[in-house]
Amino acid sequence: MARIKLPRKRDYATLRKWLLEYRHLSTEDLARFVGISIAKIREWKVYCDVVDLKEGELLKVWVNYKNYSEAEACVVLGVTRTAFKTALDRHNITRYKKKPRSRPKTPISVPRNREDFAKLLDKYGTREISRLSGLSRNRIIALRKKFGLTNVIERNEFDPECDSRKWLVEHYVNKKLSLRKCAKLAGVSFVTIREWLIKHGIVPRPHKHATLQAGIP
Repeated sequence: MARIKLPRKRDYATLRKWLLEYRHLSTEDLARFVGISIAKIREWKVYCDVVDLKEGELLKVWVNYKNYSEAEACVVLGVTRTAFKTALDRHNITRYKKKPRSRPKTPISVPRNREDFAKLLDKYGTREISRLSGLSRNRIIALRKKFGLTNVIERNEFDPECDSRKWLVEHYVNKKLSLRKCAKLAGVSFVTIREWLIKHGIVPRPHKHATLQAGIP
């Protein structure tokens, strides 16, 4: 094969087009025909997003350096998600593997007094307590009712039972907390707090920058 000429420009678009033209050649062959180092060709391939799924070491460098999401990586390389995952498994690349959720070694025990139960509820939430203790969610809800904690909005989960007009009046109306502060306290988004207000007939206060955002002087 005749010697391959390097492109005059070395910008992303020009190099990418040039590398794609000779994509059928391995990195070693391309470096030999061009007359430059293999390391330089690999550097250009990573920079220009021209990586062959068969080149494990280069693929590993690319996925860690570019920091694309899995979907973005498939689009950039022009491959299917199945082919991409197969290549990752073949080359033992764990960049996109989800880490398992950490769980306590032993199940938690549900306290039988109000103070300790309230602390546990604030830390985990109804559903997580149910999962970690092995008790049904209905049983945890029954304990909440027993201890008078049905109107407490939990910090760590959305629970329809916590959608309380009394809580909203206390924090949003009386204490005049903002939507975002109420959302942070409740562990939900400020949009959810706004929906709760409308549901209970509480008119949300206008944003202090509303007129500016609307273009009104």
